[in-house]
Amino acid sequence: MANRHPLLINATLAALGAAVVHAVGAAHEPAVVAALLVTAALVQTAAAVLAVLGPTPRSLAAAAAVSVAALAGWWLARAGALPWRPETLGLMDLFLPALEAGAAIGFLGALGLAWRSGPPPLARAIALLPAAVAILVVGAALIREPLAIVTLVVLFFSASMPQSLLIAFLPAAAALVTVLIWLKTRGRDVAKAVAALLAVVLLTWAGAATAADRRWFPAQRIGTVAYCAPGGNPLAMDLAQPAPGAKRLAPAAFYIHGGEGILGDRVLTGSEGPYFTRLRDELIARGFVVGSIDYRLAPMFPFTAQIADARCAVAFLRQHAAALGIDPARIGVYGDSEGGYLAAMLGADRSVQAVADLWGPTDLSNFAGSPSWVTLMEEGMTGGRVDPGASRAISPLYRVGPGDPPFLIIHGTADWFIAPRHSQQLAERLRQAGVPTTLLMVQGGGHGLNAAPAGTLQSPGPDAVVQAIADFFIRTLKP
Repeated sequence: MANRHPLLINATLAALGAAVVHAVGAAHEPAVVAALLVTAALVQTAAAVLAVLGPTPRSLAAAAAVSVAALAGWWLARAGALPWRPETLGLMDLFLPALEAGAAIGFLGALGLAWRSGPPPLARAIALLPAAVAILVVGAALIREPLAIVTLVVLFFSASMPQSLLIAFLPAAAALVTVLIWLKTRGRDVAKAVAALLAVVLLTWAGAATAADRRWFPAQRIGTVAYCAPGGNPLAMDLAQPAPGAKRLAPAAFYIHGGEGILGDRVLTGSEGPYFTRLRDELIARGFVVGSIDYRLAPMFPFTAQIADARCAVAFLRQHAAALGIDPARIGVYGDSEGGYLAAMLGADRSVQAVADLWGPTDLSNFAGSPSWVTLMEEGMTGGRVDPGASRAISPLYRVGPGDPPFLIIHGTADWFIAPRHSQQLAERLRQAGVPTTLLMVQGGGHGLNAAPAGTLQSPGPDAVVQAIADFFIRTLKP
């Protein structure tokens, strides 16, 4: 293999991408897990570099074996055969095993080439896999295939696609093309390798984001508990308690993150992280126990699993109220976007005593005013064409009624993602049912605490909105 076949280049890129994800994830893990991940990253990098520098049958077999072992380790962790387990499983979590599998297939294909005088048709087909998958996903999205829409939305939002292209792909592509030209690789081979690089950059960028935020769940972690374990997969809740010495049971409030039901985790990160952290600290200072939960994500799990997980979190707090110092009759919930929807569903169940719904959808049968792909995303999350009757059955707008707990509903007037009418209609229906309801419309506000369109000043500002949420819980739940 005097000329490096694009199959080998593609496999090496995928292996290096997987090593990056391992290394990033190691920075957020306990010492033992971090050591294992760093070791895996170093071994995979060394095997890939040796294979591409000296593509002998032995080096190619070793690189393939390392990638297969890494893939097997991922599946063993998912199956609970190791001392720790990933906490949740969403589409982003599959990016790492996709890189591992791509590397293994590529190295095995290159090994086949090393034993033959010419590249067999199967090896040629494998070399085209990255470009073929990209074309398949984009093509399926163009013909409105819901799962393809979900995949592209995940890549765009989680991989920060413009940033990943500018910061990682373009410089790496220039270096790769330079090296391939120096190796006198044919133009077609260069195109195949660049296509593979694009796929690897997007998967690595998004996979590294997941590794950095959604940490693995060890047997013991101070401040974090497994509140539920559907199918044997633990779901984590971060808990923070007020200073010891309180003589009374404390009220509780827990946060449900947003992310369209396909992204996100309980960790307070991103541009809104400081604001939600400030809200948490304010509530703790006023004597609250404050939590934040993970939940199962679509399309890997049914959409209704998220509702079940939110209910399980409330049940956990009530079941362990005495040990946690919580008054089981004073539990509140707040969430943004998808989390706001889940919070409103808990209010409609009357399983909590206070609800703060932040720009959440309330009518899943009608997304008028949202981008057209939002409905397609819902189809991808529910596994087929949306049934209006079934959607209304799991919509807060059609479930609220007399006896529901007090609601605080917040929505930006310039929200491009979830139309403001969702919150306005919910508030109106709650008031008609006699439920204490406060509707705060943030003038100029977008989809988020600090998401006003460029050049627009929202009113009230993010700090005032956070304070309004804290005041609502203190007024409603604090004796």
